[in-house]
Amino acid sequence: MPLPVGCRIRVAVAVGLCLLTADASRVRAAPANPVNIILDSDIASNVDDVGDHALLWALAASGQVNVLALITSSTNPWSAPAVYAIAKYYGHPDVPIGAFQGAMPNSYATTNSYYTQQLTNRFGKPKDTRASYPPAVTVYRQALANAPNGSVIIIAGGFYGPLWQLLKSSPDAISPMSGMQLIAAKVLQLISAAGYFPNSGDSGSFNFASDATNASYVFQNWPGPVTSFGTEVGGDVLTGPAADADPTTNPMKLAYNLYCSNGEWCPNQQYAWTQVAILYAAQYSTQTGADFEFGGSNGSTVVRGSNAPVPGQNTWSQTPARQQSYVEKTVPAATLQSIIDSLIQSPPPRSPR
Repeated sequence: MPLPVGCRIRVAVAVGLCLLTADASRVRAAPANPVNIILDSDIASNVDDVGDHALLWALAASGQVNVLALITSSTNPWSAPAVYAIAKYYGHPDVPIGAFQGAMPNSYATTNSYYTQQLTNRFGKPKDTRASYPPAVTVYRQALANAPNGSVIIIAGGFYGPLWQLLKSSPDAISPMSGMQLIAAKVLQLISAAGYFPNSGDSGSFNFASDATNASYVFQNWPGPVTSFGTEVGGDVLTGPAADADPTTNPMKLAYNLYCSNGEWCPNQQYAWTQVAILYAAQYSTQTGADFEFGGSNGSTVVRGSNAPVPGQNTWSQTPARQQSYVEKTVPAATLQSIIDSLIQSPPPRSPR
């Protein structure tokens, strides 16, 4: 059940101990098992998604999360192969990967990439494209059908086509349940890293605006809790690979070098828009702790569709009560940057394959 508005989530860890507290006197121990996560990312135009995957695999190595599947939501041909290359580097070449096979969004800003093909050629399978991977909705349905009830957190850090497809999917050989039924039975919560909260004013954030109709549908029809991390939460948290990492052996370093033109366009860092959401999902931090709180809880988020005057514009309101909340950080950006960098800059737990 969502906490009341303003209740605080303290995420603290000491070698695997996670605490969720509504106040100092009420402490609940972390689940004994890792959190089951499906990460859905566009991993195309911007390089922050590479850091998202590095963080996810670092948390998996620490035993905090169990990665059920990885989904790519862009139309870039090499997004899914790049995800495979990163997973292989971290010792997980067999993780299920589903690729969105649709045609939208198809703008240059959403589809072009400075690094996905290069990662594929250097660290993955050079001839791979997204056509080499099963459809995203198939992998979603398989991962959910095989998961225990109420155990899965989906983190949406990209576009919303795959989630739209999941919601609209019908019973099939994978499961006798529809997509709506699978979500209601299996998904603990959807965490969305997009928008501005409590409202986006006269604009829409990039991920919402680029895929406004699908995003609108997902928020309007999701049959369970949705927690939003607005762009402002991670929008001042800069993270990236270690300065001395070797781009010939480290795919994150190569990707950031390519995106930033070796520091010419940006300092080989990018904002941690989705990384803060992944950290929250894992209830994970260093001993210094990381604090988040609900800015608004158990209300309703509306995302305007592509036919609206401002596509992708979003607002949150307390009513109607639809289990939709948004989160704010309560520690300095530098604190979260230190926590995340220490994780994403860690080497893989075993030699890359």
